[in-house]
Amino acid sequence: MVNTTIALIPAYEPTPELVNLAQALSRGGFTVVVVNDGSRSEYLPTFR
Repeated sequence: MVNTTIALIPAYEPTPELVNLAQALSRGGFTVVVVNDGSRSEYLPTFR
């Protein structure tokens, strides 16, 4: 059985810093799941 550690990040209107955080967590061995918590469409590029 594989042990997976998940970082679940709810994000509302995130700054581009969210991308850096997600990348750092991923490098640290986490499976990263970011959830759009109701942000407006102008924030979609950050989530992509």
